[in-house]
Amino acid sequence: MQPQEELEQAIKESETKLMILDFFADWCGPCKRVAPELDKICEECEDVLFIKLNVDELESAAETYAIAAMPTFIAFKGGEKVDEVVGANLDKLREMIEKYK
Repeated sequence: MQPQEELEQAIKESETKLMILDFFADWCGPCKRVAPELDKICEECEDVLFIKLNVDELESAAETYAIAAMPTFIAFKGGEKVDEVVGANLDKLREMIEKYK
């Protein structure tokens, strides 16, 4: 399976739990700055599926979801996009997780 197909399959499988797509880039300063705290959030939210997507390696996904800034966090539940947070605002990410999990 191609990475884009794998991503679409994972989204379809998000029927029962919240899934967060984390669009980032290796060269993105804000992405690097929030990475340690984001790792903590991932550990704290065991019932949430986090998928990190490097926009330089998976350009088709970045295009599909119209990613214009990094990081961008997109929430899926029930196989559908329910919300997103653009930028390195982890407080808003936490609020989004609490709202949909």
